[in-house]
Amino acid sequence: MKVHVARQPIFDSNRELRAYELLYRDGGLAYNPNTDGNKATQAVVADAITAFGLRNLTNGKHGFVNFTRPLLMGALPSLLNPNEFVIEILEDVEIDDELLAQIEDLKRQKYILALDDYAGSVQNEEIFNYVNIVKVDFRLLDEKGRTEAARTLLSRNITLLAEKVETEEEFRQAIADGYTLFQGYYFAKPTVFSKATLDVSSNTFLRVMRELRRPEPDFRELASIIRNDISLSFRFLNQINSAAYYAGYRTNSLEEALVRLGLKEINRWVTLLFIRETVNKEMEELARMALVRGVFAEKLAQKIGPRQVSPEEAFNVGMFSMIDAVLDENLTQILEELSMSSAVKEALLGADNLLGRILRFTLLYEAGHWDDAFVISAQEKIAMEEIADYYVEAIAYADAVFV
Repeated sequence: MKVHVARQPIFDSNRELRAYELLYRDGGLAYNPNTDGNKATQAVVADAITAFGLRNLTNGKHGFVNFTRPLLMGALPSLLNPNEFVIEILEDVEIDDELLAQIEDLKRQKYILALDDYAGSVQNEEIFNYVNIVKVDFRLLDEKGRTEAARTLLSRNITLLAEKVETEEEFRQAIADGYTLFQGYYFAKPTVFSKATLDVSSNTFLRVMRELRRPEPDFRELASIIRNDISLSFRFLNQINSAAYYAGYRTNSLEEALVRLGLKEINRWVTLLFIRETVNKEMEELARMALVRGVFAEKLAQKIGPRQVSPEEAFNVGMFSMIDAVLDENLTQILEELSMSSAVKEALLGADNLLGRILRFTLLYEAGHWDDAFVISAQEKIAMEEIADYYVEAIAYADAVFV
């Protein structure tokens, strides 16, 4: 499955980048005015964090995201880090006491709030007591209207963002009127980013969520659940690599990575992923095959001995040995995004290290090329009779997972 997110930069008066607006794009890669606003925002937020990795989209800048009334009143805002996102309140949202109370609570939690598509008036001006930014639509107001809007809003100590700016003249006039943030085709059109993703089985989600709801979740059990699902493993390693506080960090252990990430962040990540995911039965057989390879390679590594090779790394090599075919993307590019050791990545790229030989043996055995497989088993001093048992056990394990 391909997911798409567009981003449009937001600049200051010196043309320095300050933020991005994140926008939904469907399979046609174009804006569709008939798109359900709730689903669009859920998809943008979830994909930005769980598929792309937010830092890869925003470079550490804030991401502006549109919110409908149902989403503002729901749990989605609480899943966002206020240091990463700006919540945009859409122009057609009904502003009543219930909404104002929710907005006040979000502001108390340090969220930055923006009012979108302002065209000179709102239903209830009390909202100006809570929003930090007002985006003034330059296509809906003439020059006089833009100036009057600026004069009114600046008196309320609100930051003004001129949106849909299309000419140098509009940009200069906006600066003169007191606007300090700018967005529009004059600066840049939205850029669409696309990425292949894998679906996660509903059974896996249920098991993860069940464990997270325990009074004292077991990180070892969480790691076991995640490592048994190729899609969840891929997304988690990608998330670890993209998290700001993991810059430059590499791990060989999912359990260690989970502990470092922490329960709050794991809950946030899994919930966002669950919001976005749908079960894709066509992927189940490929995922099962990947798990068989992972378990089989792990058993081979255990036999060889942990002093020579890490069983966890062997599992990763087997599990991710078909990730390029599943995602239909270049393997080198995929591996650059994942938080895995260099030994694992080198093995997946064909290196003749011990992990690479384990992977090659796994593929030869799977394909029934016994003579070639025997050469490697003799080198590593593993009897073919034992190997047969390992493979049967790996198949039984995978079958049990995909009941």
